[in-house]
Amino acid sequence: MGTRLNVNRYIQQFTEIFTEEGRKSVKITHQVQNQPPRVMYTQSMREKERLREKEAAALQLQQQQQTQQQQAIEAAAPAAEVEASAPTVVPVVVI
Repeated sequence: MGTRLNVNRYIQQFTEIFTEEGRKSVKITHQVQNQPPRVMYTQSMREKERLREKEAAALQLQQQQQTQQQQAIEAAAPAAEVEASAPTVVPVVVI
């Protein structure tokens, strides 16, 4: 095939043709004599978009949980301050 640049260009063209420019997922096995085969899976554009949406939803959920935890901490803090500042009543028994 010649130079490494030509090999990389050939692999890129091969991938574009068989994935129909990123619309299909394919498995590419690269075999070199006396070496174990290297397997590469390409993702279709739809799969990539689904993965991005899933990650965004997970991030949003995490942010919501952090906000709720912060609000719970802030809501509990004033109640603790009120309890600490309330006077202590000690009953006195006179006999």
